[in-house]
Amino acid sequence: MSWMQPGAYQNPYMQQQAWQQPAQMWPQAPMGQMAQPTPQPSQLVKVHGMEGARSFRMAPGETGVAFDDVEDVFYLLEADGAGSVRVTPFSFARMDAAAQPGAVTREEFDALAAKVEGLLPAKG
Repeated sequence: MSWMQPGAYQNPYMQQQAWQQPAQMWPQAPMGQMAQPTPQPSQLVKVHGMEGARSFRMAPGETGVAFDDVEDVFYLLEADGAGSVRVTPFSFARMDAAAQPGAVTREEFDALAAKVEGLLPAKG
């Protein structure tokens, strides 16, 4: 057995076991802090009331929107440079598409188009 190193036969210290690997292989959250998922850009964030919105953690300088899962309210979440989150609540209600302010009907549009055409000089 000349291919073996001297003293390597059944020597438990020659091979490093998986359980002896350094602790850097398994990243851990700092003690006393719970990891909270950061929302992805397309992810809908739901919270339970104003307290849920206030307890939501974000990265410093980040802005997001959280929707209340009980009330018709959404919260604008803005984190400052230190990571402190400012919460601004907004209420919203379902709108009827036909009742939008400033919208015109087809008949009103056609009447206005006819008036404009009457004001324009004839092409010749």
